[in-house]
Amino acid sequence: MNNDEYIFQEFLAPTMQKTYEDIKNHVLLGASQQISKIADMLKSLCTECISRNCDLSMMRKIVLQCAHYYMKTRGSASRSIYNSVLLLINGLETSSDIDAFVHRLNLNIDNLMKENKKNLDIILSFSVNELSTCDTFMLFDYSSTIDKVIRKIASSRRINILIPESSSIRGGAPYLSLTKLKNVNLSFFPDAAIYFKLKQCDCVLMGAETFYPNGSGFNTIGSDMVGMLCKILGKKLYFITPFIKLDMRSMQGIHKELVRVDYKPEYCKPQLKDLSIETCIPELIEVTADCIYSYITEYGVLPSSQIFNQSMEYYNKIKVSQQ
Repeated sequence: MNNDEYIFQEFLAPTMQKTYEDIKNHVLLGASQQISKIADMLKSLCTECISRNCDLSMMRKIVLQCAHYYMKTRGSASRSIYNSVLLLINGLETSSDIDAFVHRLNLNIDNLMKENKKNLDIILSFSVNELSTCDTFMLFDYSSTIDKVIRKIASSRRINILIPESSSIRGGAPYLSLTKLKNVNLSFFPDAAIYFKLKQCDCVLMGAETFYPNGSGFNTIGSDMVGMLCKILGKKLYFITPFIKLDMRSMQGIHKELVRVDYKPEYCKPQLKDLSIETCIPELIEVTADCIYSYITEYGVLPSSQIFNQSMEYYNKIKVSQQ
């Protein structure tokens, strides 16, 4: 990006500047939280443009620059952020004046937040129904949606939760707050024991960073291993996710790039400091459709082998909203 593409940063209020830094430096985690903050940022930019007496052309440039920045950066990793920002800026290119521009942005934000809440409520309801015969769940890596599902189920009956943990990834630790729920028995163990513990559970629950119309889903490294073990042991693996995380680019031959991160464990960093040793692995990994039993979405409980038609319907709906 050239300097002109960063001009929106000059219009950020102090609180929004902090939000910008928190998202950039991975202090603010979770796609839903980031989407909410990006929406706040877009609204704040409108306010700042008005206070500086900017005309419609400048306001549009500033707001769309910010939106496209997040579609290109965070959106490349999280398709829900890309799709959400696309919905937030729907119609802004054709707004006739500043009042219409601001009104349309606020309307888009309200509609997105209401739709997300409605979809989450539906997903929670479908999850409770689908998982009603399961008593022991394995949760692999943290997902705020999975957390809500477990809390909903535990509000009415007693369940057992199995949580594998990696000393490098530390994706299981956030679930420890579930121990405060009276109906939850929690087992916390090293991820090396996944195969042993998997035999004790009724099903495995995962969130999805994104998923393809062919039924494959992406989640934290290790998810592919858990998926394969589920297939071998005949255990049901559910991906619980809203459709806003759908990535249709695979239909164009464009596949998700595996971003590699350094997972060097803290306890051995001193020993590895001066050694030329490879410690980088992909952050997210693909779990193929044949390893996933079903997706639980706002459109229902969909077997991974049957998700294509609904994906096309959702994609066409998104395309129509942009016309």
